Amino acid sequence: MNETTIDFWNTGLPLALIAGATVVLPFILIPWRTRSHRRVAAGMAVSAVLMIGVSAGISALFDKRGIAAGIEIMGLWPYVRFMILSSLKSALLWVPLLALFWFNAAQRVERLRGEDMARKGGM
Repeated sequence: MNETTIDFWNTGLPLALIAGATVVLPFILIPWRTRSHRRVAAGMAVSAVLMIGVSAGISALFDKRGIAAGIEIMGLWPYVRFMILSSLKSALLWVPLLALFWFNAAQRVERLRGEDMARKGGM
């Protein structure tokens, strides 16, 4: 993503892919009917770590210079480190999305707990 112009192919599509992954990962990692805030927090932590890798991978795929050239010039691990650090800029997009999903999941846990207490006959 080292272009001088901003268009759909070098900015819009990578950000759409990152946003899509941000929405899909928590749905996969957190059970829908869980009543545990710990499971929600663990799922969100795993989602955040995976999003660092996903955004680094998408940054590498859309890099105009190419993955092979970067590895040849820098070596594998310095290139991976460079991509991870450069992909953290996209955290401006996926961290708020994960925070909204976490808030939604926490509300769902409390709603399910409340429904369970109502079925048992009160507090």
